[in-house]
Amino acid sequence: MIRVVFQYTPALFGLVLLDEAELTPVIAYGGHSYYRSETHAHYVLYRMAVSGWGAAPNPDDPRPVFDPAQR
Repeated sequence: MIRVVFQYTPALFGLVLLDEAELTPVIAYGGHSYYRSETHAHYVLYRMAVSGWGAAPNPDDPRPVFDPAQR
């Protein structure tokens, strides 16, 4: 088992334990797709794959606002 960290937003992360055989370049988890971003000795980091253009920071727009590094 290895720790897998899912980055939901730039400041929000989740942690799960998975078998190393389940670690693929892309994982579907919780209804979203994540790509393998970093591999370390004690954990693997998956970041959420970008879908669509997102929205500008506007509280009336329901689309997600992506981190500028993901655009």
